Amino acid sequence: MGILCGRRLVQYSVRPYIWLLAYNHAESSPDMKTCTNSIPVRLALLLLIFTSSQGNVFGGEVAQKTYRSSSLEIQFPIPSDWTYRNCSYASQPEKCVEFQKKGLYPYDYLLQVEIKENQDLEQTVSSHPAFEKENGEWIKQGQFGRSKATKLSENNWHGMYAVADCGVDFHDGTGSHSGSCLTAILTNGSRSAIIETSGLIRTEIVIDLVKNFVFIKK
Repeated sequence: MGILCGRRLVQYSVRPYIWLLAYNHAESSPDMKTCTNSIPVRLALLLLIFTSSQGNVFGGEVAQKTYRSSSLEIQFPIPSDWTYRNCSYASQPEKCVEFQKKGLYPYDYLLQVEIKENQDLEQTVSSHPAFEKENGEWIKQGQFGRSKATKLSENNWHGMYAVADCGVDFHDGTGSHSGSCLTAILTNGSRSAIIETSGLIRTEIVIDLVKNFVFIKK
């Protein structure tokens, strides 16, 4: 499928989550800026995003079950059709869980949660490679841009999150696409959780899950 931009047909995969990122791709691509200034093209992209995303893993979900781990000592709501496993590339897989859904490639994930023992918020954020502190504010570095962290406080923890642009590879021959990746770091004072997305899920869905995150006792 594609959108006619002047005399050029801009191709996008028919896979629904490509359309969710089509608008970002068009806005960030230098040779597409003139085209996306056209109101009809903008409306076409937004319509495709809306109609393609209904009911898929990247939008429109309602949390229907609770993920609870006695080993990680955490719980939070997730959509009922999500599955989970130990993280593929974590240095301590037993301290990390990632969530997937049918239709993703084997090593892709929607959401990843890693637990750091005996670390407070400042220690955890300062050791994260995507964050740096400027004028007392934590900033997340994206692929091209930067984003200031927003503070959070819910249940029995406090923390922060930031959303920045990131590259997303769908393994379907269309190359890398522009997405939005969220990183949230939460702590109860002695244990911290690093929650990250890979750009395959809408930010507002993740923020809702994060706000219902709970550190539990064994």
